[in-house]
Amino acid sequence: MVATDTWAQMRRYLRPGAKPQLAIVDLQGLPEPGQVLRDLKVLMPPGRVLVLSALATVAGEELDRLGFPHVQRPIVVADVVAAVRMAMRRSSGQ
Repeated sequence: MVATDTWAQMRRYLRPGAKPQLAIVDLQGLPEPGQVLRDLKVLMPPGRVLVLSALATVAGEELDRLGFPHVQRPIVVADVVAAVRMAMRRSSGQ
């Protein structure tokens, strides 16, 4: 497991052959969240990315259209854990 604070740092972990099983992206305070998600969709299957949404960033309908599972703020940690479990089951084909 790796945690990063910036998109530039995260991109280093998304090289071919070195991608994580699941990425969690917090949109709150993220510069250019729409562009980050479009870039991320090219680098990693959207089903293997959990987006923590925030007001005034990317609408839930757009996240659905892009194929990203998401949890909407306000967020309870139990909701994030449940969403991670579901995303991991989906990505492993269970």
